[in-house]
Parts: sequence; structure tokens; C-alpha cells
Amino acid sequence: MPIIALNNQEHAKLRVRSPGTSSQLATLHMLPVVVHECAHASSDSPVVFVKNAETGQFQLVALYGLSPGQNLFVADGEWRALYLPAIIQNSPFKLIAGNDDPERMLIGLDTDSELVQTQQGEALFDEQGEETDFLVARKKNLRDYYEHDQITRSFIALLSELELLVARDLKVNVDGQRIAIDGLYTVHEEKLGSLSEEKFGELRKRGFLAVIYAHLTSLNQLRRLASLKAGN
Repeated sequence: MPIIALNNQEHAKLRVRSPGTSSQLATLHMLPVVVHECAHASSDSPVVFVKNAETGQFQLVALYGLSPGQNLFVADGEWRALYLPAIIQNSPFKLIAGNDDPERMLIGLDTDSELVQTQQGEALFDEQGEETDFLVARKKNLRDYYEHDQITRSFIALLSELELLVARDLKVNVDGQRIAIDGLYTVHEEKLGSLSEEKFGELRKRGFLAVIYAHLTSLNQLRRLASLKAGN
């Protein structure tokens, strides 16, 4: 997926459609989320942790299906959940490092995305080559997401340090058939409750307790996934 730095000459005529109509969504059974959207995402689906097999790093994700390749919240090409994760809202844009200055972040565009067209969607630049209100808003969202992602990394690092993340095989019943979902991690409630006052206070002070409780409560959404899987 080529990500090209956005400019008002090469991309003057391009338009971007709503990311909620992307056909790729139907194949994504989990999507990364940041701590600031955990409460919103948990209103639709389970929010859990997964571990990268190569790096060993944990990631916070919202679960939208019970098996790879199937998103139960996409129907007739449209996103049907109440909340669309920010990583999809930002598509087909992405922050990229500048060639001359790696610390300088540029707005990149996936020009191969089906959302990028010349006939339909929101214009990126006006006739004078100035950024449209649409592009200005999307750039702000990207910068906010970058900051929230850094906080999410700190959140996960602290959970790992406190050894609060534990592997958990979740099981759901779909029309009498038991489906096991492995490879997931959740916060261990007993370990959370046994933390010292100092460590527990740190989680509270940094605003992470609300995220943890939203994550734990969201596990009840597995029943909703089972219902969608069964077609109810």
C-alpha cells in the first residue's frame, strides 16, 4: 500500500469518499483502538488485547468478528456499528515521516485506496490550491490520533509492567455450537484489585482505570457477536 506525501499539485483534483463504505471493512474482524475511544468502541463490541507474535508487543483492539476475514458489523457494504474506530475514520490518510527530516510528520495519502477518486467524495483542495475544511479537519484528527496512540502505548506498557495482562480463551455459543476465540488477553481483575495503593493510584491518576473498566465490561459484548453470527 503506497503512502504518498500529500501535495496540492499532484493531488489537486482528488476527492475522498466516506471510510464507512470501504469494501475492505467486511474482512477485518478486529481493529486497533486507542484509549480515548475505548468507551465508544465498547458500546458495540469487545475491546481486548492481542500480542504481536514477532515483537511480543501488546495492542488494544476492538473485536468485530469471531473468526478472521469476517466483520459481523458490515452489511451490504455499510458499517452498521454505532462507532467507527478512528484508524478507519482517518483512512486513506496517514502520518508519515519526512524524507529530509524523519522527525517531521507529513500527511500521507493511500492513492490506491478505493476511497480516493476524482468524481465522488470530498475535495482536498479548492481551485486556488488551498486546503478545504474537510482536509483541515482530517489533518487535525490525524495529529490527535498520533498523540492518543502514544498515550495508549504508555497505557499498555504500564499494564505489562504491573503484569496485569493474562491470556484468556473466550468461548461463545452460536446456535448450540461452541466457538473458542484464542490469542486474546484481558486485564486480570484479581491482580488489579491486589495492587498496592501506590500502583492503583497511578492508574487512577493517569485516567487508565476508566479504560480498564470499559475493557472489562465490554467482554459482555461477546453475546452480541454470537447473536450477529447466528443471524439474529
